[in-house]
Amino acid sequence: SLKKSGIGRKLLKQSVSELITRGVTSIVIWILVNNPSRGFYEHFEGQLFTEKDWNIDELNFSTKEVCYLWKDLPRLMQIL
Repeated sequence: SLKKSGIGRKLLKQSVSELITRGVTSIVIWILVNNPSRGFYEHFEGQLFTEKDWNIDELNFSTKEVCYLWKDLPRLMQIL
């Protein structure tokens, strides 16, 4: 299992590092509301910013997405 292997943290850290080198200062990440990994984003100080409905009419599927916000990518790098 990849859970608890540190791969998510490494992927996020590499992504944030690359974004910082490109001058990006903040990010948002959208995930499904019932995603069991929500705690991962909260652990790294992601702020719950907003939510929206997500529908796929052809599949008769609906749920919500939540948006996590980091306003300060250098700060996120410090805690990663």
